[in-house]
Amino acid sequence: FDFHAMVEIDDGREMDLKKILNEVEGNVVRELYKRYHSSYKVAEKLGLSQSSAYRLIRKHLEEK
Repeated sequence: FDFHAMVEIDDGREMDLKKILNEVEGNVVRELYKRYHSSYKVAEKLGLSQSSAYRLIRKHLEEK
């Protein structure tokens, strides 16, 4: 999994650490969900419970 392409910070937007971390989290969750189409697999890859992965998927797929 290539985490290097997960965030582009120097794109002219002002971002505090919380926004940067949220963007990275969203990019990772969207990429994993696109790849596996399963909250169970996303949870496994991130070391989370399935319910936590499901909440993250809902949060970040409804954002964009």
